[in-house]
Amino acid sequence: NQGACKQVDEASLLERTDYMMLVRHLPHKLVTFKSAETKLDAADKKALQSYLEAVRGDDGYIIIVGRASKDGPWNDNLRYAIDRAESTREFIEKTLGVDPKQVGYITYGHDKMYLTDLDIERLSEKKMSSTEANRSALIFTYPCYKKAP
Repeated sequence: NQGACKQVDEASLLERTDYMMLVRHLPHKLVTFKSAETKLDAADKKALQSYLEAVRGDDGYIIIVGRASKDGPWNDNLRYAIDRAESTREFIEKTLGVDPKQVGYITYGHDKMYLTDLDIERLSEKKMSSTEANRSALIFTYPCYKKAP
């Protein structure tokens, strides 16, 4: 669903534990945002570009999971999560030139929106608080390398 968020409140397609196991085993990058911010900063853009180049992200599918902290009203947090995913998608497509057919994003409803402390430990290279980690976009890639002619 390029350009549109697919919100899954009950997420019946995938249990949370299955989702976290899948993401842990796929190449991934967690980028964080400041409070009430939805745009990637220069350091995150550089890190995201390096990550996608290293995993050959343009040869597969890129999924972006937008998140927000538990601070503030739920509706505002959902908007932040969607906007973070969307601005990350725009950067990947418009700046890095990845085909829009290969990039999609999602944000989950209340039960699955938030990363736990264990999730954070597994998904991030650096130590951060739960609030910091949940003001984020988690980018992961499904490798789908093209066969040589």
